Amino acid sequence: MKLKKIVSFVMLSASLCSLASCGSSNEDLLSAAVSKKELVVGLEATYKPFEYTDTQGNIVGFDVDFMGLVEKKIESTYHIDLTLTFKDLAFDGLITSVQSGQIDVICSAMTINEEREKSVSFSDPYFDSKSVVVVKTGSSISTMEDLKAAKVGAQMGTEQASYITEDGWNSANMVVTKVSDLSLALESGQIDALVLDQAVAESLIAAYSDMTILDGIDFDDAGSFGIAVSKTNTSEFLSLVNSVIRDSKADGSLTSLYQSAVEKANA
Repeated sequence: MKLKKIVSFVMLSASLCSLASCGSSNEDLLSAAVSKKELVVGLEATYKPFEYTDTQGNIVGFDVDFMGLVEKKIESTYHIDLTLTFKDLAFDGLITSVQSGQIDVICSAMTINEEREKSVSFSDPYFDSKSVVVVKTGSSISTMEDLKAAKVGAQMGTEQASYITEDGWNSANMVVTKVSDLSLALESGQIDALVLDQAVAESLIAAYSDMTILDGIDFDDAGSFGIAVSKTNTSEFLSLVNSVIRDSKADGSLTSLYQSAVEKANA
């Protein structure tokens, strides 16, 4: 009899705790960030102009600057000094990291798609892009058939990587973690082409005078990047991020931020 009473009390306590959203695990991401005065952002820092490491070892780029807008919004709304902590992680491990709580937010040029939406929640789009092909000047590749027969590289975990590993593509294609490794592989002739987001490709060819973006090969995959968070207790945070996206698009500051990031990346 005593055992039944104890069990009933524990079950009732757990139920009341759930209703009251007690415990940090039930705290909304925004409330937790305000309480800790810190937001941990995951990214993969080899993706110019979105995120990369500068000569001083700092993680910089458009996504870092965009998160700065989010930081200012939180600070002005809640009257706190917020610390943004950036964690440089493998791109294909970012979703697992945000699900496990290792990071709070993903801001890493991540394309919004149905498969990822099964695992995380996305903000509204903050940047539009599409896939393009980068080759060395003078390449004989000119059609999709040529490309599928060639040795092609893409970054692990990206939509571009899924393209070049589909049936009908060269089985010797290279899928690695860092874009910097891919660009060196193209430069040295280890691979014949790269498939990348257009904005990253444009930054790459600005750094390599003997590389170019191919015309005439269309993946027809125009998409958008979004901020990704856990599916649990993040609605207030996403509402705030979406307001930042909406306002910065309306006043043109998001475009200016991107143009500035490109100039710095290509300097």
